[in-house]
Amino acid sequence: MSKRYSTKPGFHPGFFMAVGVIGTLAIILAFYAVPTAADRVNVDSLLIQSLGGEAAVTRITRTKTITSEGLISLNDQPGHFRQLYKAPNMMRLEVDFGAFGIVQGFDGATAWQTDLTGMTNELHGFERDEVIKNLYFESVSYLISGRIAGGYEYSGTVSVEGTPYHTVEFYPVLSDTVTVYYGLSDSIKYRMVDYLDNLEVITTLYDHELVENVLIPFRTTAQIKDAGMLTELVVESYTYDLPIEDSIFTMPLSTNKDYYFPETIDSVLLPVDYIGGHLRIKARLNGKEMWFILDSGASATLLNRTSMVELNLKKVGALPASGVG
Repeated sequence: MSKRYSTKPGFHPGFFMAVGVIGTLAIILAFYAVPTAADRVNVDSLLIQSLGGEAAVTRITRTKTITSEGLISLNDQPGHFRQLYKAPNMMRLEVDFGAFGIVQGFDGATAWQTDLTGMTNELHGFERDEVIKNLYFESVSYLISGRIAGGYEYSGTVSVEGTPYHTVEFYPVLSDTVTVYYGLSDSIKYRMVDYLDNLEVITTLYDHELVENVLIPFRTTAQIKDAGMLTELVVESYTYDLPIEDSIFTMPLSTNKDYYFPETIDSVLLPVDYIGGHLRIKARLNGKEMWFILDSGASATLLNRTSMVELNLKKVGALPASGVG
């Protein structure tokens, strides 16, 4: 039976963006470990209680699909998101900022992304691992067998600004360790710390309420401090078991091309300059010849503000970026 909830602004548990692009609330924290015997804590019981108890695990186990929609803010750039999950291991995330957007998907085997230019490509390496890691938590694979492989272990208690937490380290397959912080007295999941490539991502979860026996944090903030990224997500609707075709999770054939060749040729030979560790090529944009850095892994073309003015380009939005040389 399909059920739909229109709640106060909130967020579906385990929802992250790989675009990447999802991080935590800006807090500089001092951590120190407090020795606690792991054998005094039943970690399986802790994880079950964090979801809402045995009834929550039962509801999650029989769930066929989840559709969640709501608002997203990335460094004050407002937008909308929709996330689709289908058991046991398929997911699709759509993020729309109006003038531009990103779509990511996983069909059980292939991870893919449609980037800001409308081009669709298969994801590899850490980008693929990020999608699978997010799916690992979204599908509660750590408690339900037959989904995404991984493991976990209890690692003791930690105090953050005077508040003690249980900590559990998760090891999703092919991914970095994710440390999750649970309330010492209520077992609620409040924080997650992991890494996007080499950048620390801290996720904070708020406003937990029971929906069909499952404990859900209705608001989530995230920050990648070193990249200057701050993201907030709130859920406006959350729907169980809507029928969703498998095809929506399959990587589409990209019809948008950001290049073309004259009809008589299918390739060109370009002179390349190698300067300061960068490959540079000359290209013509809006009739003006300019130098560009060639980066085969970039998901968008970047121009500085001076070039935008010279080319009379219109600004349609803003996204933070880091690591540009």
